[in-house]
Amino acid sequence: TPASVNAPGTSTCPVTLGGAAPSGGFAVTLSDNSANVTVPASVTVPSGSTSTQFTATVGSVSSDQTATITASGGGVTQTFTLNLAAPAQLSSLSCTPSALGSGQSSTCTVTLNKAATSAATVTLSSSLGVLAVPASLTINTGSSSGTFTATAGTVSSDQTATVTASYGGQTRTASVSLTVATALSGLSCTPASVNAPGTSTCTVTLNKA
Repeated sequence: TPASVNAPGTSTCPVTLGGAAPSGGFAVTLSDNSANVTVPASVTVPSGSTSTQFTATVGSVSSDQTATITASGGGVTQTFTLNLAAPAQLSSLSCTPSALGSGQSSTCTVTLNKAATSAATVTLSSSLGVLAVPASLTINTGSSSGTFTATAGTVSSDQTATVTASYGGQTRTASVSLTVATALSGLSCTPASVNAPGTSTCTVTLNKA
């Protein structure tokens, strides 16, 4: 118990006899078929008792899997299937919209490959100071995703910021384009002095194409 272990972790396994153990106790040999599970080589049910217990220790696993634990004694063999649940892993990071101007915001979504078995704290960062993100995001137990807001400050030139999410030794990134708003930057007329009647050619200039 439990029959499903959030790795790494432990499970307490009872061994039960059909009757009381004889004088000197009843020895039960133990084994398992997984390199990620450790059980003692044997346990002894005390004299006069009908049961005892041992601990199955589960190491770290990167994917959900099962292990079969085998108990043998007195010519009888019993097995139990222990479920090993891997921790959630970082799956993706996306930001919408992916292009921002000064003062605008993007909603970014961090997604795990499965529901978190415990609160998952994801570390966040931005490659540019002009795009602000929170230091971290907590994905609650039972959830597989969470959102945060990336906010652009004053953008003085077109550039691209990389937002990074890190969790459990894994990282995912998303690119956010920061663009300067198109604005009028100049007006000139040639010639600047016109001998009336006459004409002058005037040019309107923008700050970007």
